[in-house]
Amino acid sequence: MGMSGACYRIVFCEIWDWSALDALVAFSYDMPLYNAIGYEPVWACRLDKDGRIMERRRIVTDILCGKPVVAINPRVAPEWGVITGYSDNSKTLYCRTYFDADKLNENKDYLETENWLFLITHFGEKREKPSRAAISNASLRALANSFEAPPRDGYFQGKQGYIEGVSKSSSVQVY
Repeated sequence: MGMSGACYRIVFCEIWDWSALDALVAFSYDMPLYNAIGYEPVWACRLDKDGRIMERRRIVTDILCGKPVVAINPRVAPEWGVITGYSDNSKTLYCRTYFDADKLNENKDYLETENWLFLITHFGEKREKPSRAAISNASLRALANSFEAPPRDGYFQGKQGYIEGVSKSSSVQVY
């Protein structure tokens, strides 16, 4: 989170929303992170049935190359999970999510995905990592940019997120 600048993140909604915790809902912290770890990001979002064929191939290729594939909506909760394997010529995908602990037993380390993936991110081409100073500077730039960013998709962020979150919350006290 420090390399991406998400460690400084302030985001609130007018209503309680689990997705407000997701570092990508209001500001793009992914680009500083991918740059810091030396990879080009590859995203796939809301693919139709024809696009899924090619995406399944990309998922299999990444798994075979030892690259994690991270996606939203692999199981019941519409949250992030890691695609860990496949069977039936990639017709069946296996995953783990934060919410799977009670579903696992001694014989199952991974569960089948229950849904097609809403948003998928891949680690693309490897590139040279920037220096530690450049990574720190990019993180601080994300802090400054996110603090001044306007609301996005119903999420108040940065300075406005702090003001909106505090003014609408009866449980927060400001001294």
